Amino acid sequence: MSKAGPDGMFIVREDGKILKPDGFTPPDMSCAIRGAGDITAPREERLMSYTVTYTGPKRRVERTGKCPTCGKRVKRSRVFEKTVSPFNRHPDTGLPKTWDEVARDVDADAEAWVPNFEHWTCAESCA
Repeated sequence: MSKAGPDGMFIVREDGKILKPDGFTPPDMSCAIRGAGDITAPREERLMSYTVTYTGPKRRVERTGKCPTCGKRVKRSRVFEKTVSPFNRHPDTGLPKTWDEVARDVDADAEAWVPNFEHWTCAESCA
């Protein structure tokens, strides 16, 4: 895989490009990809991709309030969710969060949510 010659020296062109010595063979990367080196394997196996789906806690919240413009009662709802995955990490330790820790984050987001109770028709009439 090395471009160094048998004596350990590199062949360098005038512009600085390192040339391949006699007897150079490119690296065999087929072992790095499952089935890529085996031409008898079905094409689907040689070009296989994987889909990973992460799940996590989900919480639906409903809030009721009054439209500030017309005074009518309005109900708003929203779903809060986060995934438990290797990418959802603690800011302090850098370790992935557990289901319970992610659930606490979802609950905190849901409790902090303050919806806009203004009707879209009221908002348009004021504009």
